[in-house]
Amino acid sequence: MADQSDMSGQWNDQMTNPRWPEYVRVLACLQLHSLRFGRELCLIENRGVSEPLRSTDIARMAGLDRSNVRRGLAWLEREGFCQRLSLHGVDAPLTRGNIGIMCWARPGMHKT
Repeated sequence: MADQSDMSGQWNDQMTNPRWPEYVRVLACLQLHSLRFGRELCLIENRGVSEPLRSTDIARMAGLDRSNVRRGLAWLEREGFCQRLSLHGVDAPLTRGNIGIMCWARPGMHKT
């Protein structure tokens, strides 16, 4: 099995290469920011503090428009690779600044 630094390099290449489809680039970004932390919740470091990864972060890092990121996230969610959820509880609405993104290495890993 490849070590974490090898995978991080591969995910970074996939995320930034415009020849990959948008959903692959979004998934690579999610994997880079979840699996490397050993968590399902996608995180980003901001001034030494871990914060939930936002779609604007994905767009900036992957060089995509926010609409491409939304489309990629919707496809990945339908296929079982990720799930958007409220950070304020199960019944709380998905509103701006209130969304966390969970990511799995294989589709459907979160389902029982």
